[in-house]
Amino acid sequence: MSPEGKDFLTKILNKNPKERLGCRKDFEDLFDHPWLKSVDREKMTKKELPTPFKPKVEGDDWIDGFDKEFTSEKAFYDEREDTKESEQYKKIFNQFWYFIVASNTNILSS
Repeated sequence: MSPEGKDFLTKILNKNPKERLGCRKDFEDLFDHPWLKSVDREKMTKKELPTPFKPKVEGDDWIDGFDKEFTSEKAFYDEREDTKESEQYKKIFNQFWYFIVASNTNILSS
């Protein structure tokens, strides 16, 4: 990954929303970053740009794009672990927050 790409990811994943890329001037912050400088904003927002990579998918249950290390694991769920893991995740991610952005829906209306 390029140095600009690494910098972009580091800044967009910053835990502090006051310092996080995209939280000051909305998406303008993102497009002002050197990694996205060459992207045509208008075409991107209108979804007119081709995707740089499109995996060949063979149906809804296609998993060949994932490492066999993970797809060969047996799936299981232990309710006893749920509470313990939830508490662990709360401690790790307690400084993160997010907004649900919805378009053409009533999710945000009260």
